[in-house]
Amino acid sequence: MRLHKKIILFGGSFDPIHTGHLRVAHHAMGELAADEAIFIPARRSPHKSEMPTPGGHRFA
Repeated sequence: MRLHKKIILFGGSFDPIHTGHLRVAHHAMGELAADEAIFIPARRSPHKSEMPTPGGHRFA
């Protein structure tokens, strides 16, 4: 038994989150033998010109 959890931090705009994001996180967890993935939504994507969906709607 490990003393510490291995956690992946996954940052992105996730606006909206979709199955591709979940697949990447799941694959990374398997490759890195991680116990958990934490999604960290960015306030605004540098690749999109429109305003993002309000944070309260993207937080789960």
